[in-house]
Amino acid sequence: MPRGPLFRSRFLPGAGDRKGRTAGNPSAERTFFNIPPHKLEHIPHGFTTALRRRDVALPLLLLLRHDYWEELNVIDPEERTATLPPPAEAAPETPILSLQGLPGTNEVYVARQAIFDRGLNVYGYEILSRSGWENRFTGENGDAATNQVIDGALHTFGLGTLVGTRLGFINMTRRMLVEEFGFLLPRENTMLEILETVEPDAEVIAACRALKDAGYRLAIDDYTGRPEMDPLVALADVVKVDYRAASAEQRAAYPRMLARRGLLMLAEKVESYAEQREALQAGYQLFQGYFFCRPQVLSRKEIPAYKVNYLRFLREVNRTDVDFPELERILGQDVAMSLKLLRYINSAQFGLRSKIETIRRALIMLGTRPIKAWVSLLALSAMGQDKPHELIVSSLVRSHFCQQLGLAAGMKEHAFDLSMIGMLSSLDAILDRPMPEIVKELPLSEPVKAALIGEPYGLGMVLNLAKAYEMGDWEHCSALANSLTIEDSRVFEIYCQSIAWSNQIFQSTELN
Repeated sequence: MPRGPLFRSRFLPGAGDRKGRTAGNPSAERTFFNIPPHKLEHIPHGFTTALRRRDVALPLLLLLRHDYWEELNVIDPEERTATLPPPAEAAPETPILSLQGLPGTNEVYVARQAIFDRGLNVYGYEILSRSGWENRFTGENGDAATNQVIDGALHTFGLGTLVGTRLGFINMTRRMLVEEFGFLLPRENTMLEILETVEPDAEVIAACRALKDAGYRLAIDDYTGRPEMDPLVALADVVKVDYRAASAEQRAAYPRMLARRGLLMLAEKVESYAEQREALQAGYQLFQGYFFCRPQVLSRKEIPAYKVNYLRFLREVNRTDVDFPELERILGQDVAMSLKLLRYINSAQFGLRSKIETIRRALIMLGTRPIKAWVSLLALSAMGQDKPHELIVSSLVRSHFCQQLGLAAGMKEHAFDLSMIGMLSSLDAILDRPMPEIVKELPLSEPVKAALIGEPYGLGMVLNLAKAYEMGDWEHCSALANSLTIEDSRVFEIYCQSIAWSNQIFQSTELN
């Protein structure tokens, strides 16, 4: 947590000054929100405005965290040991904490969009938030959007759940900058993104300079070359260019204009590999958009031999009656997959008393459905070696997302099919082939095939809901969730749980 400027002389309604004395009566000692006066001395200045405003409840829980006070050396280890409960084990299936009902908070709806570097590795994620399913945050309710992102990042799921060790790009309005809400976020993995609606007046520039001095990184959103933005550009680490809104001449000119300043240029709303290559050649270092999950169907081309081999795995494992001897024979031909299977079955999560040493016994121990899911995941990962790793990550998240959405919609009998639909829904981007051609080669049930090729009804409705949420198409989400009789808040909870679940799976199956 950042150690921003200390609590300044501001009086909060009914709170007393920073030493706990009531205004007008210096001798009257009292606590503020049950926080001892000696701890108030160490509150970062960024909390002051948040505590004054009753429509923002997000700092209250954080202020009471003992580990934060220990970091500031306000309490000693003995006090912490005596008062802090033992850490709880992660439980991804536990419902996400809801802040509904706290002062000024609504349900938080959050999605993430990957940002790639030149090697198509994930550099960070932009964290998007909407109130309910409202998709337009302009003017005053832009503050509500940022409040909800910060609220979610600190309390509901934790920024680390969404971004891992990478950077989280979080939008900042003028009000959020000037009132110093940026200091509430961890500087180590946060990029504060200054929205295009923010005018660079003296207050804004001073607020941004204070953030930079405290070690925060800043990004300029939707740069258009306006000279008046130069003071903010001088403080920025990243400059974002809207690839849809800028002309071809502007897209090429901006990297040249800013090349000498040592900035990272980010092309956003990049929707095809052709646009990504064009931006790469123009000098952009970062890329944001859904280009990575779309196939490059430039011509009819043969699938590489190693991908054909993994397609065989998918065909064999997805048959109605799995032929275990044949599956054992196929797995035995792939040493890497065989070793991963044995490591997986012998991992701590199974808690087996004796070690499993043969492929056949491992297959029997896992059973039909788990082995289908596990082999499909490993085959998908192997086939996607020449693709951005995020494509496999999103496939795994979507697998759990679809399965749990189906359960929430009362489709228990289709839970496994929905899991496979989510996992296989990116096969077209992995193989660079149209999905209808791919499903012809796989022994999938007709409902599963229909969903994968875009059928909007039945199981396809669940897949469409998952995709709409991932892309932040909140209006479409609302309509689909309503049709499936799923509460909007439940969709959000399942999404967060799916990200946490996928993180665990990647660790246990060595897919990172």
